[in-house]
Amino acid sequence: MMKLRNWMKKNGVRQDAFAEEIGVTQSALSKLCCGSRTPLAETMRRIAIATKGGVMPNDFFDFDFGEDERKAA
Repeated sequence: MMKLRNWMKKNGVRQDAFAEEIGVTQSALSKLCCGSRTPLAETMRRIAIATKGGVMPNDFFDFDFGEDERKAA
């Protein structure tokens, strides 16, 4: 999983430019990057498109299956 903040840093993307690209305020993007806010479904879609799949909706949820859960799923 790649988190949004890591993707932006790796790709040299500034928050103000990315916020404009996905249609949110820089303040909202900052909250998404630090994990204090979960994006709406439409914003998740825009982020996935803008990052060309580098950041997907699942990346916003800190849910990790243990080995037993993976086998049961």
